Amino acid sequence: MKRAMLALGFVAVSAHAQVVATAGNRIVVAHDGRVELFDASANSVWSAEGVDQPSSIATSADSIAIVDSFNNRVSVVHPGTEVAERIVTGETPVDARFIGRDLYVLDRAANRLERVGGSTVSVAPDPAFMRAAGNMLYVYSRLDGVVQEIDPAAMRVRRTLTVTPFASDFEVDGRSGYLVDPRAAKLRTFSLDSMQRTADIATGAVPVDLAVTTKPNVLSASRLAIADPAS
Repeated sequence: MKRAMLALGFVAVSAHAQVVATAGNRIVVAHDGRVELFDASANSVWSAEGVDQPSSIATSADSIAIVDSFNNRVSVVHPGTEVAERIVTGETPVDARFIGRDLYVLDRAANRLERVGGSTVSVAPDPAFMRAAGNMLYVYSRLDGVVQEIDPAAMRVRRTLTVTPFASDFEVDGRSGYLVDPRAAKLRTFSLDSMQRTADIATGAVPVDLAVTTKPNVLSASRLAIADPAS
């Protein structure tokens, strides 16, 4: 709860703040063409040039990428410097992930996943979410309701699983994948190991968002938090 309140405080730094993400025990805020880094006590650590219309943020141990879906741009910055590398992407970037030092960007209108400075791979129509687990990338595409497992080293689709169309959120925990299906009021799950569907869990009235708050271990399953404003 304390961390949640701090995050709300960071957003209030600017009336136009738009996107917030975590970087270890620090908080990244992208707004007004700037990206700022705050420590856990809400002290400003660093600020640099960002993007005009930030839509999402990806972080690694030493880099921050701010995605601008409207202008087909990604700005990559390194905390401690004032240098921002502006990268032109494919049409409508909607998500990004770091694996090691490589940055991967999901382009919705182009139906592709790109490795910045490298190759691309085509994905199913209307890709919406990209997640990483076990050195693999998982892309969910809403129109066909499929999850595609992508090997980032080879930049190829390894396996595809049809789950449900038009999910409102997609998360992974290293063992399972979870898709929020608001129309059916269910959480659709599948195994990352077998890429086979597992349980469909009834949840609330119109679930819309999901967070993995505790990841699984040998003794227990993951703990999930689901947002369901209708109930």
